[in-house]
Amino acid sequence: MKHSWLATNRVAMEAEREQCRAEGREMNTVEVWFDQVLGTDLNKSGNVQAALNLLDQTIELPLNPEFPFTEPNSYAQIVECSPSEGVELSPLNKQDFARLQNQIGGAWAGRCAGCLLGLPFEGKRRPEIEGLLKGIERFPLEGYVKWEYLKDRADLQAQYELVENDADHAWADKTRGAMVEDDELNFTAMNLSAFLRHGVNITPEQIAAFWLENLPVMHMQGAECVAYRNLCLNLLPPLTAKHRNPFREWNGAAIRGDFWGYICAGNPVKAAEFAWRDASVSHVRNGIYAEMFVSAMTAAAFVSDNIATVIRAGLAQIPAESRLTQAIKTVLQWRTEGVEYEDAVKKIHAQWDERYAHFARHAIPNAQIVAVALLWGEGDFGGSVCKAVQAGMETDSNGATVGSIIGIIGGRTAIGVEWTEPLHEALHTGVENMATVTFAQLVQATVQGMVTVLGRA
Repeated sequence: MKHSWLATNRVAMEAEREQCRAEGREMNTVEVWFDQVLGTDLNKSGNVQAALNLLDQTIELPLNPEFPFTEPNSYAQIVECSPSEGVELSPLNKQDFARLQNQIGGAWAGRCAGCLLGLPFEGKRRPEIEGLLKGIERFPLEGYVKWEYLKDRADLQAQYELVENDADHAWADKTRGAMVEDDELNFTAMNLSAFLRHGVNITPEQIAAFWLENLPVMHMQGAECVAYRNLCLNLLPPLTAKHRNPFREWNGAAIRGDFWGYICAGNPVKAAEFAWRDASVSHVRNGIYAEMFVSAMTAAAFVSDNIATVIRAGLAQIPAESRLTQAIKTVLQWRTEGVEYEDAVKKIHAQWDERYAHFARHAIPNAQIVAVALLWGEGDFGGSVCKAVQAGMETDSNGATVGSIIGIIGGRTAIGVEWTEPLHEALHTGVENMATVTFAQLVQATVQGMVTVLGRA
């Protein structure tokens, strides 16, 4: 059996080439080599070995001295390069336990709902999303897309390759007793379980070992899958993130960031530190920063309902001269200038061509989509998650992140039953000993983790 994410194929080699260019690597000595490798049949072992040899060379390429960004990987250097001025947030009221519990409930329900909303569109390009929605008269998106809308539309089923019982593209009216398993939620649940075992001093090595013990490799994708393989080769973080890993700045770490914000309510600095420990197992540079950004925003959402403030609290934890910071500041500027939602999304797609997996799954454009959905959604749960999904690219990931943050701001009680009913108050996961967990169990365990962190604050 060949696992596509572990194969040295055309997608991987194209991603590596674009990744090296974006990192500012000196490419003069390897451009011809890339042309040669990409011109061969990568199903043949000799050609695969040549590609692997190239991967071993690219990670050692020097940086162009004129590269305009400063993007370290170590936590100490990231802190040193982050903005010196903080974002003023209200203090967390640790005594208002009912409010905190409501917010944690909103986080889990919101994350699941946003993920489910995006699942039918996962892997589809924006024109396909718009075409499908218009075909069922559901454009612009305002709620879940159900199989009921498609069951008598053989034309749309064929055109968009849709089937009724598709585990990868779940329908809100076809969930069976719980929210379906998805990698966006597997990692949130797994981080919860790992934290409860190892506590506040959890290390990247412990997180990595927990992966091996609790989530089979076939449940992983992208950089996580490559890091898993590297762990099995007895490599340790941070080398697991670098060795033959073309996906090291993809969106995979960002989807793991929410939990650290949950347990660090009101403390974006601590949330980002936990996120760094997690992200460094599988990602580098903006892949790491994306998880730190998400976790810090999530933590800030407990104490601020001002979306711009929440976003700036996230930016305060990542290098000021990074590509991700530049991209998010651009989104904030669009909002200030009065750019319309559709135009903002078009601007992102104009820079990042979603026809190529590397661009569609990269951390930066997906973080931009999250920021757009939060800003233009204006705090409304349904409006925010729908804007995240309708924008395309990583629809389930972005829907989940936005749902989590808005779910915290408004709490569980602000999420309408139309969003929570298909979730059945439970979650299926691929994590060991967590096959099906209720929302009540998740909230209770997360609050336990939060109390542990707050007790150290």
